[in-house]
Parts: sequence; structure tokens; C-alpha cells
Amino acid sequence: MIELAKSAGAQKLNYSTVGLGSIQHFAAEYFQQTTGISALHIPYKTTPDIVTALLRRDTDFAVEIAHPLSGQVRAGELRLLAVTNGQRTPSFPDVPTVAEAGVPGYEVSGWSALVMPAKTPQAVVEKTVKALREVLARESFREQLAKAGVLPTPSTPDELGKYVVGEIAKWKVVAEKANMKQ
Repeated sequence: MIELAKSAGAQKLNYSTVGLGSIQHFAAEYFQQTTGISALHIPYKTTPDIVTALLRRDTDFAVEIAHPLSGQVRAGELRLLAVTNGQRTPSFPDVPTVAEAGVPGYEVSGWSALVMPAKTPQAVVEKTVKALREVLARESFREQLAKAGVLPTPSTPDELGKYVVGEIAKWKVVAEKANMKQ
């Protein structure tokens, strides 16, 4: 795909994501910056809109959360080229990461965090973190998450704080290079 995009010249490839400023849009911009390709962004409002555009060949490729596309992928209607995570997803173990597919260092992971007000007593934070770790350690729960394409990565509040600071810095640079406005 990278070779195709680079050889397209004035006939740029186009790609779709769910909206301007989404993690998918940022991931696509980061992909372009990392690989040196240039493609035209065509935003859609919903994942089904993107699926329709791909199936009709109105868009050349998309950056989207893999799980909602699993039906079309398993039916052979769409093809996953790579996942953006730092590791392969259990839902598609044969699909390489972008880094494995030839773009070293590329990694984009969607993430969720449990947050509390800043002045929450430390004892409450610790009790909550302990309970969350216990739930995430349950094999049945991990299996349900894996079916949805979610890879739980528990951390401490300090680790999360450092991660968020790093993410902000990373995406600020991507946004500036892509001339994305706040």
C-alpha cells in the first residue's frame, strides 16, 4: 500500500476515518508522516458509512477500529492490512502490526482510563485500583475483552499520568505537522 501511495503521484490515494480529529484521523496522519506518503482524507460520520465507501470503492483505504469490521473481514469483503497496536490483536492473530509490516516504531493504541477527582483520598484510589486489577485478572472477563478486540493493560495512577503526558506530546507534534487545528 505504501508503494502504491508513493507511486500514485498526482492521482493521490484517499482514505477515510470517522471524523476530523478522531484517533483514527490522528493515526492516519501519523502513518503518512511516518511513511512519507500523502493521501487525501475523506471523513465520514460513522463506521458503517466507511464500510459502505470501502465496499463501493469510493475510498482506497480506511483507518478504523478493527472489531466493528470483523464481520466484513471474516466474510472476505474487507481485508485488514495491519493493526496499529504495538502487539497483534487476539481477534486477528494473523494480521501483523504496522511495525511488523514494515513501519518500525509506528504504534497507535486507543485507550480508556478510570479517573477520579484530583482530591480523592489516597485510600479510595488504592482500593479502587486493587478492585480493578482483580476484575481484570479474571480470565472470563479478559476473554470477553479479547472478543471485543480490547487488550487490558493495567497500570498505576503514576504510570497512567506519565503515559497521558507522553500521548499529549506525541499527538501535539502530529497535529502541528498535519496542520490540524484545535
